[in-house]
Amino acid sequence: MKDEFLKSFDLTYDERGFLHFSSVNLLEIANKFGTPLYVISEDVFIKNINDFRNALSKNFKEFSILYASKAFSVKEVYRILQSENIGADVVSMGEILTALSVGFDPKNLYFHGNSKTDEDIEFALRKGINIVVDNESEFESIIKIASILQTKANILLRIKPGIAAKTHTYIMTGHLESKFGLTFDEAFLLISKCLNHKDINLKGFHYHIGSQILDVNSFEESAEEVSSFLKEVKEKFGYTPKELNVGGGFGIVYTESDLSVSKSDFVSAIKRGLLKHLTNLEDIKILIEPGRSLIGDVGVIIYKVVRKKKVKDKEYLFVDGGMGDNIRVPLYGAKYTVINLKRLGREVKEYSIFGKYCESGDIVSLNVLLESVEEGDYLVMLSAGAYTYSMASNYNRFPRPGVVAISSGTYKLIVKRETYEQVIQNDI
Repeated sequence: MKDEFLKSFDLTYDERGFLHFSSVNLLEIANKFGTPLYVISEDVFIKNINDFRNALSKNFKEFSILYASKAFSVKEVYRILQSENIGADVVSMGEILTALSVGFDPKNLYFHGNSKTDEDIEFALRKGINIVVDNESEFESIIKIASILQTKANILLRIKPGIAAKTHTYIMTGHLESKFGLTFDEAFLLISKCLNHKDINLKGFHYHIGSQILDVNSFEESAEEVSSFLKEVKEKFGYTPKELNVGGGFGIVYTESDLSVSKSDFVSAIKRGLLKHLTNLEDIKILIEPGRSLIGDVGVIIYKVVRKKKVKDKEYLFVDGGMGDNIRVPLYGAKYTVINLKRLGREVKEYSIFGKYCESGDIVSLNVLLESVEEGDYLVMLSAGAYTYSMASNYNRFPRPGVVAISSGTYKLIVKRETYEQVIQNDI
């Protein structure tokens, strides 16, 4: 493992061989809070926000960053977003209430989802939250509820550009058979209704083509399709959107073999696509929804090796976490980098690492080269800030881990570790 690769995650080994994350010794954190444990760096998080800001400012006159909450949503994250003047996209009442609980401005929330209930819609309208409309049925509910409340609904229509992005099938969202969004023809019908309804303020449009995409051409192609759509909207209705939300899906590096694409490259590709059919973008505010690309490389997971086992000629390591704290490996076949928390100059061996859950598919990482590992040693999984805690479960009735945040050389607990009592507290 090259030190330069680790430095890109703000990880370094000190002279004694201990791994530091944003200048904090991870062994100290593991000993204090126990394992498995999520650790995030607020320093890296803010750096990622600023990188997107810089990229957007070079390409667009007006823009806003909306954090994709589903990647990792806890109170501390929303506090940071507020302090950095960043909005958020939300997909559930849980995410909305978490944001509002720390004083998040509801006008900076954009409510997504294909299955919003009438109760969800009413709450959003009462609070002044923007609603991203997924389908005609939802649109009709919004009209009905807005009329009853005598309020104006601020909405965006979600469209699908018909692009099959190069990523895992489960996280493609922009193709025509996706469960999300409206075809262009379906959108045309709703635009006509929006522009003629007193209770609807059509702010613009939203599209999103998928997740963990490293191919910039997918972003350019989808933006080109959308620019053609916007040109047609202008011709048919004389309407120019105030906002265009181009979604997220920007991929990050998980392993040394992954392609590294800068935030500037992603944003520039979107601009190139939009300019294919639009001559002027200055009247349109561009919204962008990074999730993984803001929080993914911000986090690590620390595991303790509980047992070792030899299976034929292979070395197995069993750790104190697994699919309950990171389901992405068995769900998507996701690949991660796993390293020793301490370098001792031992012989390098190949290991396969498994979790504690009662599933053969409970894989942490296969065929990993590590310095010789003993029971009781700690391992660290990189790029574990996104879709780990947010997808964690109590499978086998194990409690979910806590979360520690590092900031300017200090650290604090931001999510308590669950107890077994909390796991069973709702049983009757």
